Amino acid sequence: MKMLIQPEVNYCVNSVLVKIVLLKENYNEKTLHEIRISLRKSISLINFFKDSIHSNDKQKIELTLKKLFTPTSKVRDYDVVLNNYIYPELLTNNDNNKHNNFIKHSNNKIAYLHKNTIKKLTSPEYRAMLINLKIWTNNYNWDDALEKYDNKSITKYIEKKINNEYTQLIEQKNNIFYLSRKKLHHYRIRAKELRYIIELFKFFIKDYQKILIELKEIQDLLGEINDTYMAHKIVKELNTPKLLAKKYKYIDKKISKHRKSCLHKLHYHIQ
Repeated sequence: MKMLIQPEVNYCVNSVLVKIVLLKENYNEKTLHEIRISLRKSISLINFFKDSIHSNDKQKIELTLKKLFTPTSKVRDYDVVLNNYIYPELLTNNDNNKHNNFIKHSNNKIAYLHKNTIKKLTSPEYRAMLINLKIWTNNYNWDDALEKYDNKSITKYIEKKINNEYTQLIEQKNNIFYLSRKKLHHYRIRAKELRYIIELFKFFIKDYQKILIELKEIQDLLGEINDTYMAHKIVKELNTPKLLAKKYKYIDKKISKHRKSCLHKLHYHIQ
């Protein structure tokens, strides 16, 4: 099992280290997104086997993984909300000059976030966390942790665990309209992590291609729903003082309408 876990985590960490250098040379959203994907893949793999990790190690590694993700979260949300919800509305408006102050204000905010994110990602502390994650993964005795499984039973364990998580994920459709923002967020993370796990262990799963397509569509819709919640918050933050004027209510209503549309698509998609 170590031969499955160790190389994948090492690859993801090395990928993050390389992309941080690229991000520092030339900030762009694609590179930031790739950093987050590599981190999420590492987290997905470790979370999948977390029941086999000793409690002391589990608490320590969960805290490390959370800290690794934190510096990229806010800037990612601002990039998405500005480019997908705010700028399109303002730049297609005939009365562009009216919102120049808002655009200037938001550009200053995002420039600060970009600079601050790069500072945190390139810090010695952040690099040390990544290196320590590699060291922990390489040194952890995965074979002892999973000693109760032989080659045949570990295959069944992985297959059963994936199928159970997939079934639970699909069953949650019945409550989709009643889930809180926090639960929808956790739902999205579960879908994303399960997709990455199936990509890695696809040789254990029948019809894996069909499942991956379905999970990707679910994940994308849940991602858009999560972005609408962030959009409400960010639009409100950036609209102080009231630079958007009447446009604020229009954008806010459009965000709510888009969330309802995504919820309906999600509900009927996973029937």
